[in-house]
Amino acid sequence: MGNEKTNKKKELLAVALQLFSKRGYEGTSVQEIVNRAGVTKPSLYYFFKSKQGIYEALWEKYFIPFCEAIEKAASYEPCPTDYNKDVFPQLCHIAQYYYDFSKNNPVFFKLMRSLQYAPVDADGIDKVQTMYCMQFSVIKKFFDKVAKTHGNVGKKTDLLSHIFIADIYSGIRANIKAETIVNLFMHGIF
Repeated sequence: MGNEKTNKKKELLAVALQLFSKRGYEGTSVQEIVNRAGVTKPSLYYFFKSKQGIYEALWEKYFIPFCEAIEKAASYEPCPTDYNKDVFPQLCHIAQYYYDFSKNNPVFFKLMRSLQYAPVDADGIDKVQTMYCMQFSVIKKFFDKVAKTHGNVGKKTDLLSHIFIADIYSGIRANIKAETIVNLFMHGIF
């Protein structure tokens, strides 16, 4: 019986991810999710309480581990006398993690990318905005540490964080190597 519940929950998440990534939160109905998953509405409500609940569960399943891994990758170790050991390779490491995540989780990454510029008052966006703030915070902490060694970064850490994340998303979409994107980004700093 436990496996049947686990399988239903996994199937609901898989179907919801497909539909949300294709149609967005507003364009996806609970009825369509349960029909495609082959379960009843009470099953969805049992596991997730609501459409918002299943949506949030998807973000928690994929995005929280993603942010935790980025946080580990984003620990700055200063080496200002050697460009090839300082900011550049460390940013390449962070960027490569995004690239790997997008390849290993293409459907979720499509959903992630589609919501990057969603209106702040869109239905279902509250959880997403909170998670994007987590991602931004991790990258900003990296640049705050860089600023202690490189004065020219100074008070631009917010801006650099936004631009770096946007550059990575653009690079992935355009199929440009992570190192190339970081190289282009670095020319704007140093």
